[in-house]
Amino acid sequence: TATITTDDTLTVYASGYDAGTNYIGLVDVTWSQTGTLSPAPSGTSQSFAFDPDVPGSGTIDADHATATDDSTGTITVNLGAESYIGITTTLGGSNAIAGSSFDIMLTVYDGDDNVKTDFTGAHNVDWTVSGANNAPDSTVPTLPSDGNMTFALGVVTYSNAVLVNGTDSVEIKAELTVEGVNEDTPLVVDCDPGTADHFTVETENSGVETAGIDFEVTVTVYDAYDNLVDHGVNDYDGLHTIDFTHTATASPNATSPVIPASI
Repeated sequence: TATITTDDTLTVYASGYDAGTNYIGLVDVTWSQTGTLSPAPSGTSQSFAFDPDVPGSGTIDADHATATDDSTGTITVNLGAESYIGITTTLGGSNAIAGSSFDIMLTVYDGDDNVKTDFTGAHNVDWTVSGANNAPDSTVPTLPSDGNMTFALGVVTYSNAVLVNGTDSVEIKAELTVEGVNEDTPLVVDCDPGTADHFTVETENSGVETAGIDFEVTVTVYDAYDNLVDHGVNDYDGLHTIDFTHTATASPNATSPVIPASI
């Protein structure tokens, strides 16, 4: 019997013996297996290097054309050591929306991409977050900070992360400090503005206009954090009805002002 991990390689040999149990050398056999060992041995040779890629157990069998066949004892394969961290979110590849929460998940893998389901309990995580800015109205984002996190079956979740700046592109990295294990690929989350919340109205010359001279009026739409709502799923494009009210009065010669009622 043997107990190994997915990090190990176990080489088995086909040793030939005569009827008197005298060793005569290595012989060619056809290799096979029982159980859940992977990858499955195959082919004909004098030895086989078993380099497991998933946990499992079973035997490796040797079939000789004329001699009595044989097999190993039970080989048990356990998970390998921590190799890297995968970082994902509940966004499913979509952009974050300013002010809307999402979760960040860390998953620990061994060197063969198996989830380390035996990685449990409290482990210290150092986070490196870059590109996350305060909102235009100075609201601060909510993001993970360094410290112990409790893993279960190789996974831990930081809940309710919130970005607030609708132009951010945020890179998130994580490291298991004791194990010295980092993410395989940094997570990048882009942030879009929230839904339209309020707007500003500005005249062409910032509120100081000349009587009798045409001027433009610009309406700009913002979300609740003062992000300009100009892109993303909440992009305030297209046709919208705007109703105007005003306090403009007629001139001394009774000329009426020209103000749109709506557009």
